[in-house]
Amino acid sequence: MAENLGFISLSGRLAADPETKQVGDYTLGTFTLARSQYNGKGKEETTAYWKVEVWGGLTNIMKFLRKGTHTTVHGDPRIDTVGDGDSRKYYTKIKATGIELDGKMHSGSETDAGLKEKANEKKAPASGAGF
Repeated sequence: MAENLGFISLSGRLAADPETKQVGDYTLGTFTLARSQYNGKGKEETTAYWKVEVWGGLTNIMKFLRKGTHTTVHGDPRIDTVGDGDSRKYYTKIKATGIELDGKMHSGSETDAGLKEKANEKKAPASGAGF
């Protein structure tokens, strides 16, 4: 059972390459976002890990994500409950509604061709470069 908690935005780096799979007629993408936390002067920095779920058209952006990629995820935090009684465990994840990559927001409405065009724009030198 998942409990809806509202809306969250988190920036961090992918802890591993993302994975995709088919679930019925839908595509599900998953990755883990690592986020460092400053704990005060003289204290050791810690890292929190967030599981992220990406559904449908938004999974197209995952072709451009790799381990270490910096990104910002916008979405709905969820708590999954597994087990009963004393063996009950809680897992927090984010169901992504948008992903920022290279400062551009992606919401799942982009086509593969549109994403490739955006990726190529970043690689192409600006006109008049070097002048």
